Amino acid sequence: RCWEVALQLADLAMDSGSLLASTGAAAVIAGHALGRSWQRSLACFEGLPSKLRTTVVTVNPAINAFSYDSYDSHGDTNATWEAAVQLYTHADLEGVKLDTFSLNSAVSACATTGRWFVAFCLMRVAQ
Repeated sequence: RCWEVALQLADLAMDSGSLLASTGAAAVIAGHALGRSWQRSLACFEGLPSKLRTTVVTVNPAINAFSYDSYDSHGDTNATWEAAVQLYTHADLEGVKLDTFSLNSAVSACATTGRWFVAFCLMRVAQ
């Protein structure tokens, strides 16, 4: 219950533009993921200023959020692994210095929904 209150306060701070440090934003994104709300994690990530969306500190928890909950609000498993791969790919194209955690997060989102071939392809391309 305390986490819910803390996340609500952090959300208010982010919405008002007060929480601008990448580590604080990453904590909020990760907190929502742990609460099984990848949609809110992604909304927090997308609401960040562009300079914070192009750092591995905020990209990693956003990608990782898709590993915690393998279904979207309509019960569709495709949405989560595809969104994880899209975010990973987009971050790479934007020049974010992705790391092992980034790759593991995208692979985990694919594996959670049984998309093993996609997970293998991601690992292969990352070599």
